[in-house]
Amino acid sequence: MNIFFAAHKHNILIDVANIGETSPILQQASDITGGTYFNVKKPKQLLKYTMCFTLGRASLRSAFPSPSSSTSIDYRASCHCHGAPVSVGWVCSVCLSVQCHFSPICPACNTVFKISILARRGRKKRREGN
Repeated sequence: MNIFFAAHKHNILIDVANIGETSPILQQASDITGGTYFNVKKPKQLLKYTMCFTLGRASLRSAFPSPSSSTSIDYRASCHCHGAPVSVGWVCSVCLSVQCHFSPICPACNTVFKISILARRGRKKRREGN
């Protein structure tokens, strides 16, 4: 994700011509940078779509019709182990990868996390009043 924000900061558009399954990360990239994302139903039409939707400068793109995006963009993080979007997950503090389940060893960077168990505090004794 950081690379998409860096591209946006430097006014670089990321255009995506998707031929296979929908890719949430590429949808996010094109949305963050102001580029276009479109699905190509037939690979023979790839050149046509590319010529129509991606060759113009950012200032000229509003004059041309853009591909309709009927789906909303899913900004949930993708799980490192399965690639599926997760609403709640665990994040490695070293490499910032997201996992869908807790693991004491990060599967991305092999960092070992020490798990400290809190000691139970004893009950407070009541002071009896005189």
